[in-house]
Amino acid sequence: MAKTVLDVLIERLDSDIERASDFLSAGRAESFSDYRELCGLLRGLETAKDYITAHVQQLENEDDF
Repeated sequence: MAKTVLDVLIERLDSDIERASDFLSAGRAESFSDYRELCGLLRGLETAKDYITAHVQQLENEDDF
């Protein structure tokens, strides 16, 4: 099956989430402010991924009818 735009977006989000998570888990945030900013970034990326994933599932369910 060919990749859709939504598949590519999900892959990019996964990559960005992994990179930010690795950065945090390595303890590389230089200050509490940086830590909070990265946590907010991760929350936003996860939320965006959840929205897109839900939309993909909705589209797939519509195709089943």
